[in-house]
Formats: sequence, structure tokens, C-alpha cells
Amino acid sequence: MAHVPAERCLGIIELLADGAREMPLGEIADRLVLPKSGAHRLLATLVDLGWAEQDSGTGF
Repeated sequence: MAHVPAERCLGIIELLADGAREMPLGEIADRLVLPKSGAHRLLATLVDLGWAEQDSGTGF
């Protein structure tokens, strides 16, 4: 049985880990085919937990 929110969080972690640069929210949402609002909520959670970092100028 799939757990969609967990899969989405892991998709974001994998995308950020594979990238050699910071990515804006819109690019993350587009690449993972997520609404920006949903991607933002997941990223905010990952930032709170220390799994991602946010730069106000460039993205995550």
C-alpha cells in the first residue's frame, strides 16, 4: 500500500539531493508534478525537520 505524502516527501528529498544547485519552489513543483501549495507545505515540513534548507533569495 502506497503512502502518497511520504512518497512526495521522499521525491523532494531525492530531487534536492541529486541537484547540484538550489531550486525555486516552482521548479520543484513542476518536476514532481505537484501543486505549488502542496510542494510548499511539504518543503516547510522538511525545513522544520532539518531535511532541507530554504534560502529566501534562491529557493531550497
